[in-house]
This record gives sequence, C-alpha cells and structure tokens, in this order.
Amino acid sequence: MIAIGGILGETLGSRGPFLLYLLALPIALVSAFVLFEPAVHEDTHYIDLGGFPFRQVIPLVAITLGVSLLFYTIVVKLGPILMLTAVVTPAIIGAAGAAANMGHVGGAILFGRFKSASGPSLLTAGLALAASGYFGLSVSGSLYASVASAVCASLGVGIMLPTLLSWTMRILPPVFRGRGTGIWTGTFFLGQFLAPVIAVSLEVALGGLGNLLAVYGVLALIGAIVAFIVSRTQAG
Repeated sequence: MIAIGGILGETLGSRGPFLLYLLALPIALVSAFVLFEPAVHEDTHYIDLGGFPFRQVIPLVAITLGVSLLFYTIVVKLGPILMLTAVVTPAIIGAAGAAANMGHVGGAILFGRFKSASGPSLLTAGLALAASGYFGLSVSGSLYASVASAVCASLGVGIMLPTLLSWTMRILPPVFRGRGTGIWTGTFFLGQFLAPVIAVSLEVALGGLGNLLAVYGVLALIGAIVAFIVSRTQAG
C-alpha cells in the first residue's frame, strides 16, 4: 500500500495517496457479512483473582511505547531521512517504505520461528537490529544504504512487536486478556501520535535529523544490552 501511495503521489500530487482510504468501503461491506459476535460464556474459574494486574503489565506496556516510537519514527520521517542522501520523489519514498514494511513482515516470520526463545532474548535481537538500522541511517551516504538500514531497523521492530504482545497475553489470565490487548494496542498507537512530536522537538534540540537517528540508535543499543543481561540472568 505504501508503494501504491507513492505512485499515486507521483501521478496525482500530494492528495493522491488519500484515495487509498476508499478501500475502507469494500472492506466495511465484506466485514458486515463475514464478521459475527461470538457467544459469551460465563467463566467463574477466575472470579477470585481480584483486579487487573497492572503491576505486571506496565513494564511491558512501557517497552511497547518505546518500540512504537522506533516503528513510527521511520514511518513518519522516511522522506526526510532519504533526503539526507539524495533528492527523492514520492514514488521512491513509497518504494522505500514498502521495503521497510517487508522488514516488519520478515521480523514477524523470524518471531514465528524462534517464539520458543525467552522474551528478553527476542528483545535483545530486535533491539540490536533496530540499533544497527538507526545507526546506519544516521551515517548513511547513499540512498541504497539508507533503505537497507531502514529495512534492518524494521526487521528488529517486526521481531519485538509480536514478542511484546504475546508476552503480555502470556502473563494475563484469560479473563483479563481482552483488556490487556486493548491497553497494549492503545499504547502502541499512542506512539503514532507521539513519534512525530518527539522527533521534531529532538531534531531541533539535537541539531539535525542525523543526530536524532544516532540518539535513537544509542537508546536501542542500551535497551539491547539491558535485555541481554536480563536474559542471561534468567538463564543462570
């Protein structure tokens, strides 16, 4: 879709990509016929659990917000990031965004293959890839290197998002998983709002987009080191 949006922007101008929102109409029509409300079953097995276990969930939610910022910063700043190395058109930005999205898909596939690994171990790998990608973006001297770095960072994020969601669901009793999913998803999309606000503010304070990307790389690397220490501690 990002690639198609780039093509529409190239041919129809800045308003062209918004035509993709028309796809919501056939999707809504299909949903009306396909989706259904499942039967509700009263489960008294967890009646004495007390309130929602916020103390267990909040650390994972906080990490999710950080990963969301890593995810959305590349999404919302991809054009300016690529323009650090070359003059780009909407079609090029769309193609680069599509490549980055394939990184997310690849990360999710890797999670599926290694989901038996511990949460901290998967976070270590994901944050290390994200750090490498952000460092690459901060020092890149060519368009192709920037796209490759964006894919690398997206690969790491693609590993971390299903890791954090499944981790959250795993620690919650079934009766709380609906609320837990809502909190997790809401936190992730909060990053969509915060990412451009934080990026613009820090870009000015740090003296440029390249410096911002380097700082994000450092933060991701610190997170990877902490996750690695936790994983080694749990293994020992």
